[in-house]
Amino acid sequence: MDKYQSLRIWSYQHPNEALENEYLARFKGVTTLKTGLYLNPISHGQRSLQTYELFLVPIPKILRLQDEIWRNSHKITNLIKKLPPVAFTQLFNQTLVAEIIGTNNIEGVKTTKQEVQTAIASVGKSEEKVRLQSFVRMYFKIKQQEELKINELADLRKLYDHLLVGEIATTDLPDGVLFRNSFVRIGNDLKTVHVPKSSEKQFEPDLLNWIRFVNAKSLPSLMKAFVAHYYFEYIHPFKDGNGRFGRYLTCVYLGHELDPLTAIIFSNEVDHERPKYYKAFIEVEEPKNHGEITFFVHDMMQILLQGQQKILTKLEEKWQLLKHGRSQVTKDIDDPLMRKLVFLYLQAAIFKVANGALKDDEVKHYLKDEVWSKIWLLLDILTKRGILIKTKNAPLMRRLADNYLDKLLS
Repeated sequence: MDKYQSLRIWSYQHPNEALENEYLARFKGVTTLKTGLYLNPISHGQRSLQTYELFLVPIPKILRLQDEIWRNSHKITNLIKKLPPVAFTQLFNQTLVAEIIGTNNIEGVKTTKQEVQTAIASVGKSEEKVRLQSFVRMYFKIKQQEELKINELADLRKLYDHLLVGEIATTDLPDGVLFRNSFVRIGNDLKTVHVPKSSEKQFEPDLLNWIRFVNAKSLPSLMKAFVAHYYFEYIHPFKDGNGRFGRYLTCVYLGHELDPLTAIIFSNEVDHERPKYYKAFIEVEEPKNHGEITFFVHDMMQILLQGQQKILTKLEEKWQLLKHGRSQVTKDIDDPLMRKLVFLYLQAAIFKVANGALKDDEVKHYLKDEVWSKIWLLLDILTKRGILIKTKNAPLMRRLADNYLDKLLS
């Protein structure tokens, strides 16, 4: 069974056997998962009139990947639980920076690390309006593992508007009632890889089917998340932003089932595996594959698993550093409150965003049960001793001095 191949490859390997019979054997198999989602394959750059229902065969390779993803998510969750709050916040933010840059890179949208960090810092400050602020705010909901509520077409448009505010050119905004109402073609100058239905009226039934599918319990959650990702991109309901919006939806669904870090590594990992990602989409629409989405789900699970393995390696390394550094802080500093302060900055340094610096207001928030005047006095003492250095005056930010950090981690 591990040599299970796509129908396209099977047809080359069995030139004297009827492809239709093999398709029907798979489609009607006892374990086959049918989606109720339908596509028209692409043939020679044209959308075929032939319609197939997307179906998935849960082959052993997929089941093993699914189990490994769940085990890794359990490991990540356990490591997260060990982390103090500053460390987890910094790690989540650092991972989110890479995720947002990754999802924009895939679409050729230039985004800098500084822009994302500024957007992260601005969340919760209603008076500040910066690029990507709403984008970041929407991703922060994944941290809380909020469930996505999409019950009607208008819900999709509302989410799209919130996520991509300021990111879509005026000329590329939806030109229909809620969605795109014009022709689009996916490909390059030499090759067309996808031709979505061109009018809102034509593809709205497909979107309604998509909504029904994501709200149903018909498929295991991870398989469903990736089938839903494929079909949303297949429908391509907007003129621009489909990729970013579609990957965001996938991250939310993953985050509700798995841990928040696993959820926000998907786009960054896709960015590193673009050829594999694009090829997986093209294969589903290959006419000879008759709507089989087994290998798309397999490839997306592989991509997600690679990202998890990187996160686990990073988490385990940083956790060991943090344990060692904390023991050194305990040996080096007698005052309990000063020790707490230095440990906060140690967390920021190891799991760093913004060069490991913390705003004084952040320190006040993390130590809200302590007297602020005493904290402020100790911050001043630590700065004068050269343990902390100021990195910014407005707002006031500090980080551990490099030589002191080296001392703690040596």
